[in-house]
Amino acid sequence: MANALVFFGLLAIVGVCFPALLQVVGVTLPAARRAKVRLLSAPRGCIVVGGTLLSVVALPLIVLWSSPSGPLQLAAWLILVLLLGGATIGAAGLAGLIGERMRPSAGAATALGALALELAAFFPVIGWLLVFPLAVAASVGATVFALVPEGRPTPLPSALTVVSDSGQ
Repeated sequence: MANALVFFGLLAIVGVCFPALLQVVGVTLPAARRAKVRLLSAPRGCIVVGGTLLSVVALPLIVLWSSPSGPLQLAAWLILVLLLGGATIGAAGLAGLIGERMRPSAGAATALGALALELAAFFPVIGWLLVFPLAVAASVGATVFALVPEGRPTPLPSALTVVSDSGQ
């Protein structure tokens, strides 16, 4: 009985903390806004890029986890934490996009979208096998697009003019 209470207590904590995390990331990081724009303009591209990246990373993770060496297993966990931690940027964009389509106030859009996404992923079978994998792939792909700069950087001018404020 105690194990069941701990399990459902952890689910309740994650259920509250995940929307709060996405709300903070969505409000503070400009990359989350870029991810939202990319998800709006090219959702299939985000899913394809995210799914490809997850597929490429999955094999080395499985190999590292199956290794008897502790440091290699730790490396696998660190790679997974970095990948999914980075995917939080794309998930914040996805939650903001879902929340805006639900038409709440501007401040609550990301939190409401995160809650809707979370509840959809908890739905048996459809959520587990369809919503959750597609949301993770879209989040990872949107993060990749949000963090990789588009186009060429603008070159700096060859000579900079220094203007002094000497009161003249």
